[in-house]
Amino acid sequence: HDQTTMESPGVSAMRGDVAVEMRYLDPRTRHNREAAKSLNVSGGARADSVGVTTTVHDARSRPEGKLSPMAQLQKTGFGLAKLSEAELSAITSFDPFSMESDTANRAMYKQTIAGAVRQLTDAAWARSTSLVLRRSSVVGVHTLPVGDNSARGPVNDVHCDFTPDSMALGLFRQLAEGLGLGNCPFMVVNVWRNVADEPVQQWPMAVCDASSVAPSDLIPRISPENENTIYNVLASDRHRWFTYSALSADEMLLFKQFDSDDSAHRFTPHTAFDHPRTISGAPTRQSCEVRVLCFFDPERKHTAALRRLAHSDSGIVAPEYTTTTSKI
Repeated sequence: HDQTTMESPGVSAMRGDVAVEMRYLDPRTRHNREAAKSLNVSGGARADSVGVTTTVHDARSRPEGKLSPMAQLQKTGFGLAKLSEAELSAITSFDPFSMESDTANRAMYKQTIAGAVRQLTDAAWARSTSLVLRRSSVVGVHTLPVGDNSARGPVNDVHCDFTPDSMALGLFRQLAEGLGLGNCPFMVVNVWRNVADEPVQQWPMAVCDASSVAPSDLIPRISPENENTIYNVLASDRHRWFTYSALSADEMLLFKQFDSDDSAHRFTPHTAFDHPRTISGAPTRQSCEVRVLCFFDPERKHTAALRRLAHSDSGIVAPEYTTTTSKI
C-alpha cells in the first residue's frame, strides 16, 4: 500500500499500532446460553461484554503481507487483497446503499466478489451468500433479522459468526449435496470492504491472528437478534490483534469464518473498534461485507458436477472446468 503520497491528518492518524478497548465476553456470563442484547451506544457493545485494553498492530507492516492472500488465510486466518480495475468498476457503478432494496445491484456485487475470491483462493466453485451494509452513524443496531437488508452499525463485540453447530453451516452442506459437491472441503470467507470515497477513519475492523486463539477461548452462544449460533470470546494475553489502517475502496479484508478442515485455523475472531486517534469530523465509516462459500476439489473427483455448474447461474466455477468464461 503506497503511503508516500500526501495523506490527510485523519488518515495519517490511523497509521501504526494503537492501544484500544476491546469488548470481550464477561467471564462471569460464560455459562449463559444466550448472548445479551446490544446496548444503545455507538458500536452496540453487548450488555454482557467487558472492556479489555488491547494493542492492535497495523497489519500493513506484518511480514505475512508478502504471502498470497490464500497463504495468509491459512497461516493467520486473515489477509488483504486488491480488486482488479474491472471488478472495482463493476461494484462502484452504483450507490452501494441502493443494495438495501435493489436486488439487481446486490446480485452484481455478490457475483463480482465471489469471482474475485474464487480466483484468490483457487477454489473450484464459489458463491456469495449474505450481504450486509454498515454505517458508523447507526447507533446500537449491529444485527438484524434475516431478510432485513437495512444498513446497520459497527459491531463492537469480539466474536466469530459461526460455530461448528451453526444452522447456516448445515444449510451450506445441504446445498453442496444438492449440487454434487457433498464431499468437497470448503471454507467460508468474509470479504469486508470500505464503500466510501475516503479511507476508513472511524470504527475500523480488527481481526485476531487465529493461530493465537485457543479453543477454550471460544464460547458458543445464541444471538438474541436472529437465533444464530455464534462464538463470543474470552480475553487472553495470547491474542494478537491486527488492523489494516485506512482501508480504501479497492481493498478487500478477507478473514476465515469457517474451515471444514478441522486441522486448520477454522475461526477468526473479529470486531470493530473505536479508534482513539479518530479526529473530530472524520468521515462516517461506510462498509459492506459478504460471505463467500469456497468449495475445493483437490483430487478432481467432482469434475462432472462442476462442469454442470459451469453452465448454470449458480456461483462461479474455476475456468478449467469449462471452456467458457464465467461472468462477474
